[in-house]
Order: sequence, then C-alpha cells, then structure tokens
Amino acid sequence: MQKKQICLQLLTFALFLIAGGLISAALKFEITYDLLLYHHYNGFAFINDRLMTDIAPASVATYYNPLLDAVLFLLNDLCKDNTTLYCFIAGLPFGLLMFVAFKISRLFFDFKTPKGKGCCIACLIIAATGAATWFQIGTCSHEIPIAVFVLSALYCLLKDPDENKSYLIAGVLLGAAAGLKLTAAIYCVSTGMTLILFYRSLKKPKTFIALLITGGFIGYLITNGFWALTLWKNFENPVFPFWNKIFKSPYYLDINYVDTLHLDGLEWYHFLFLPFFLILHSRYDPVASFQELTDFRLAALFIIAVCSLPFFILKKISLSSLMKKTVLWLFVSYVVWLVVSANLRFIIPIEIIGAVVLVSCFAKIKKPNSLFAESFYYSVALILLFVFISTIFLSMPWGKRQQKSFLKENVELSENSVLEIYRFPLAGIAAEIARNNPTVKIVLISPSDEKWYGWDMARTGKMNEKREHLLNTAKDRNALYQDAFGLVLRENPFLRDWKCQTLKASDAVKSVLFSNIKLCQPSDVKKETTQ
Repeated sequence: MQKKQICLQLLTFALFLIAGGLISAALKFEITYDLLLYHHYNGFAFINDRLMTDIAPASVATYYNPLLDAVLFLLNDLCKDNTTLYCFIAGLPFGLLMFVAFKISRLFFDFKTPKGKGCCIACLIIAATGAATWFQIGTCSHEIPIAVFVLSALYCLLKDPDENKSYLIAGVLLGAAAGLKLTAAIYCVSTGMTLILFYRSLKKPKTFIALLITGGFIGYLITNGFWALTLWKNFENPVFPFWNKIFKSPYYLDINYVDTLHLDGLEWYHFLFLPFFLILHSRYDPVASFQELTDFRLAALFIIAVCSLPFFILKKISLSSLMKKTVLWLFVSYVVWLVVSANLRFIIPIEIIGAVVLVSCFAKIKKPNSLFAESFYYSVALILLFVFISTIFLSMPWGKRQQKSFLKENVELSENSVLEIYRFPLAGIAAEIARNNPTVKIVLISPSDEKWYGWDMARTGKMNEKREHLLNTAKDRNALYQDAFGLVLRENPFLRDWKCQTLKASDAVKSVLFSNIKLCQPSDVKKETTQ
C-alpha cells in the first residue's frame, strides 16, 4: 500500500509539473521591464565573470544574487531556437507551486469525499489565477520559485506543528528563499511573528523558534553564502549595497537603501483600502505596482475579515487550531508586505493561502436540502469562482515573449572600448552587445537628480572613481540610450553631436521601452560600429 501511495504521489507531482509547463508554453509571458533592467544582464555577468569588469550597468540590481538569473540565461541559450521549449521549462516552477498549494489544501479538506475534491480544485483554480501568480508564470521575476520555498515551509509547519524537524526544515527553506531573493524576507518575518504570537500554544516554543532561526541561517548560507563572500571581498559589504550605513562600503552611499518605489505616493486610505483599489486600477501610479489589473480576491478577504471580527469578539465563531494559524499568518504576511513593499509581484504566497481561506469560508455554508436552494447554492459558488478567475481576462498581461532575442542584428565594437548606458533599463541590451564584444566594458551613466537618489550608484564613492577612470582611459566610447521622453538628450546634450544609429530591436522590447534604441559614437570616430 505504501509503495502504491508513493507511486501515486510521484504521478501527481509529474502531472502538476507538466500542466505548469504547458500553461507557460501557451501564455509565453516574459519580456518585462525588469528583464531588460537586470535579470538578463545579471545572468550573463555571472557566467562570464564580469562583476568587476562593468560598473553597475543595472545600478543597485547589478549586485543581487545572480543564481536564478544564470539558470534562465543558460536555459535561454539552450532553447534559443525553440521559444516554446524555453517557456515550457520555465513554467515548471509554476507546476511545482500548484503541487504545494494542492498539498496545503488537503490539510483543510478531505480529498476522499466529493465535497473535499471540489474544494481542493476550487483552491487551485483561485490560487493559480491571482494577478501576481498568473502573470508571472514562466517569467524571469523568480517570485514563483521563491513562493515554492515559502509555501513549502508553511506546509511543514502546518502539517507537523509538534515536530522539531518541521521547524528546522521550514527555517532552511525560508532562509534559502531569502538568500536567492531578498523579497522572501517578507515571509521570513511574518512566519517568525506568527510563531511568536502563537508562543503559548507551541509545544516547545523556545526550541521551535531556535530551530527555525538556525535553519534560516543554514538555508541563507547555502544559497547566498558564496555571493555574500564575493561582495565582501570586492565591496566590503556582504549584502552590498544594502545596509551600507552598517558596513560602510566606500563604493556606495552611507545609507541603508530601501526600495520605496511602490510606497511613494500612497496615502493612508490606499494602505487601508488597497484591496478595493485592485478591483479596477490603472497602471499610472504605485497602487497595484504599476499594473493595469482587476482582482477581487483581496477585497473579498477584507470584507470577510471585517464582517467576522464582531463574531470573533463575541466568541460566536470558533476556528480549528490549523485555521487560526493560517489566518494569522495570512494577516501578518499581508501587513508586513503592505508596510515594507506593497509591490504586487511579491504577493504570491498571500494569494495562494488566501484562496484556501476563501474556499474554507464558503465550505462552512451548509448545502441546502431543497432542489431550488441547492441550485442557488451552486450557482453562487460558480459565480464567485468566475469573479475570482476574471482577473486573467480583465487584466493586461505584464509581458510577452514574442522573439527569441532582444536585437535583430549583431553589433561590433572596437577592442577594449567602453559602452555607456544612459538611464534605465538597458543592461539586458548591453549584455547582448557584450556577448559579441567580450572586451567591451559597460558603465552606467545614471541621472543624479533626487528621484534616483541611491540608484545613481555609479556616481558614488570609489564606484565613481572607477567610472571616471574607465571613461578617461577608454580607447573608444559608445553610448546606448533610449529617449522616449527626451530626458537623456536634455541631461546629456553633447549626444546630439554624436554619430548615432537606431538598433533593430525586437517588437517586444520596443513595447516595453516605448521608443527606439540608439547606439552612438563621438562624431570624430570614422569607423562603422555595426555590420
């Protein structure tokens, strides 16, 4: 019997992976701003050991852990003649995410009963079609793989809450996630806070929390230890450029940099009623992370929470220990996410667990006995399900992989020349040029205005010294820029006198940049730069 169960589990696992790959291959979501800004470049730079060759091409993001970016960069090369295969393989983490979501849902519903099966399936459908989850399937953002680690950790804690190994394993998974991408720190904090709030109900609270913390350090070192050592060796800060007020690297500002892009401009009512702003929202302000979307699930959870609160206070509603922990984790995670980031891309674990809570709330309603009432019951269930999955139909895609490469031409530059990037997000394009010109050095010429304070790191401390030395000693200079709003030419009027040409970029790249890409040289350079 045990062998049969193992085979069934493996078959289920394989089916989820295949389903994730097929959905990704059908969607082909990929070309996004962040791919051009740093993901493609970071993979290229790590594989070609360019950390100390180039100067902050992607600014702060240049120094993020490059492991996952390197995997996708190699995958892109492996599948350069087959976009569908690339998207299929890139979608496997989504299949794995849905498998973990399925395992979590089975903790709440008896899959052996028809009602339990229906609830688990509803959980998966709602979880898969959240704005953050659906539109990041197969993309370079890595939020889905990170969510797999986070939710696997939560599954361990919910499944065996009295076992020492659960907390150690959960800690390793959370630490590994944070090591790969710091956005996972949101859920490291929320998980720790949830355990502290449930301190009295834990069998061995001090031991469990200690094991979680120990596991977190181990997991972090496994995925990020090598990179922390590299950053310390080269920049005197193991988390460069973050927490630099503590480590005081001479290559960056004396500040603890925090990305507040999605928090700037939000008023108190945005924070309080954000779920309702996500129902019909435009992309032209930080709410909804600059995405044009329609999503009802957070608003539904908000309404359920507000309506249920009086009944909890009056002790008219009782929840199982499992559901109490889950709801508290969901609430704490949402608050931490909202206060720290408010970037919708990071909300996948909240979407997944939110789906379980939504279905659990509806499942509490007893099915009526009369035929008419039963028909109404199932009609309401189907309408609600459609409302939640309408996100994928009413929202705009976040990106589209339409071409195999960014550029439709090969660019040749002179030996040991410098390629200057003016503003963002052109590091990915620069990486493609550098692949054909391995001796070229890439340097960011970022704006120094207040808006980009912290992101103009090529102008700070020793980084600026390296930049100036590189520009002063370069054999030849080349400028790469896109000027959709005339900003680059206003900041750098001398570029008007340079000899420029428009690069043949893919349509997908143009749709992200809203303009053509220019490659320029000083007018006194007679040599042609492209063929």
